[in-house]
Amino acid sequence: MAGAKHPASEGRNSEPFDRERLPNRIAFCITDLDVGGAERFLVELATRIDRRFFEPMVFCLEPRPVGAGESLVARLGVANVPVCFLGARRIVDACRVLGRLRSELRRQRPALVQTFLWHANVWGPIAARRLAAQHAPMSYVPIVTGLRVAEPRRRWRRPLERWAGRWAARHVAVSEGVARFAREQVGLAAEKILVIPNGIDVKRIPALPIDPPRLGLRAGRRFLLFVGRLDSDDQKGAARLLEDARSLLNRLEEHDLVFVGDGPRLDALRRRAGELGVQDRIHWLGWRSDLPAIIAAAEMLVAPSRWEGMSNTVLEAMAGGKPVVALQSEGIAELLGDLVQQHSAAPQVVSAGDWLGFIDRIAAIAGDAELCKRLGAANRARAESKFRLADVVIAYERLYWQLIGGSAASFGAK
Repeated sequence: MAGAKHPASEGRNSEPFDRERLPNRIAFCITDLDVGGAERFLVELATRIDRRFFEPMVFCLEPRPVGAGESLVARLGVANVPVCFLGARRIVDACRVLGRLRSELRRQRPALVQTFLWHANVWGPIAARRLAAQHAPMSYVPIVTGLRVAEPRRRWRRPLERWAGRWAARHVAVSEGVARFAREQVGLAAEKILVIPNGIDVKRIPALPIDPPRLGLRAGRRFLLFVGRLDSDDQKGAARLLEDARSLLNRLEEHDLVFVGDGPRLDALRRRAGELGVQDRIHWLGWRSDLPAIIAAAEMLVAPSRWEGMSNTVLEAMAGGKPVVALQSEGIAELLGDLVQQHSAAPQVVSAGDWLGFIDRIAAIAGDAELCKRLGAANRARAESKFRLADVVIAYERLYWQLIGGSAASFGAK
């Protein structure tokens, strides 16, 4: 029978699949579908993957989201990607959810399982281990985990991730920084780790800029943009940025500071802005579905994250032709590349923890319209040439094809 060869399958060491074996079911497993970088990427991958060769389905450990996360579920529905919500709310639900996930995987018989986020990276391999693969009943289904962030805290998680990682065929890290963290801190097998960066559809960006008064700013005001979840651990650096807001805004009289993001710390940050006397120049927008339009209207993105994986928000700002000022964290230099040193008078990356230098850098770039323009143009060119979403999807397709179409040998620990 004639074979069907995947367009990205160059280098495969096995015969092409028979058409009777296509498409191959890919079971994507993720902790939740609230709006976040990993969740948005899963939706992009599941809806863009080549349906001639792969049949995606999604398993979400937590209940169906309400609010912003509904938009991601809707996108999956429009693309006819089935989603199963397993309803985990507390750790005591683990056994029940693991049993249900394993039962669903056994019923669906996927050709490969791909997990994202820590809980799914642990629970997914446990549930999928030693399950027969879709087209190869004598082989175990290959498992791929997705490493999206270098979490410096919660060290108790690392032994569990290392233990569950024994059953994975590959660990896909979103940046070299995350890959290094996975090797050195988590202890995952180096030979199993592969780096595939984030990607973006540059054609979607830039959008038409939103009118700043619609964001609560006075007419004629310019603004600096922060985007990130407002958690108690302040991973994204919002609380520290607020503490330095007066010093920064005193140097930029024509600018306000806009925070886009939601989270449990939002109300406390609002109150703190009042205590600091900067409430008139700080704008809290919560979660927004029109982020590209807000980016298009902003002067620049400020990204003071304490740790990361590879910031989707920075990549969106780059694609929108905007300068970025960021504290050094995983994936930042990889995104900005040579631009870190290209403009020695005002590079876009500041050493981690150098808050004085961070504020100085923002003020210097925001006060130089020509520099803003040059940096923004260079950022967009780099996003378009190095981080095309279509290329990232092909990289995942190539990996899946190689794992599914390789030898019949089992993967992971027996």
